[in-house]
Amino acid sequence: MTTSKYDNRVYTGRVKWFNPQGWGFISLNDSTEDIFVRWDNLACDGYKYLVQGEYVQFNVEHKPDAEEGKEYQAANVNGVGGGKLMCETRHEQRVAAARHRQENQAQPQHERPPRVTAPVPVAGHQWVLVPQQATLQRPPRQHQPRRN
Repeated sequence: MTTSKYDNRVYTGRVKWFNPQGWGFISLNDSTEDIFVRWDNLACDGYKYLVQGEYVQFNVEHKPDAEEGKEYQAANVNGVGGGKLMCETRHEQRVAAARHRQENQAQPQHERPPRVTAPVPVAGHQWVLVPQQATLQRPPRQHQPRRN
């Protein structure tokens, strides 16, 4: 039986990077070592990924047959304090936003009230409100006779 340099406890770390292929490394908070992590070791449902800089908690498993640098792997990866990973909260935000958009489209849009500005007083002038016509039509153009 091989002994592991990591005991069976929960570690806290920060995601160093996680690529689109579904693997990356987590930097341990209490040491300078990095731990390999794969998408299938994330304890969440749906599309699984980690975000660079995200803080996580995890156990460390020893896999002696793994390639060099990946002998110790993160397992049972969760958000800090048993919280959610960012991939879970992002999904929830997207679902809520889609629901909000759908609800807003079902409600009638309110027309914006017309903009009213107060007239600026000018000495010797009187301001009168004139109702706007339904359609603005130009009066027919009158041609002036040419002067030679």
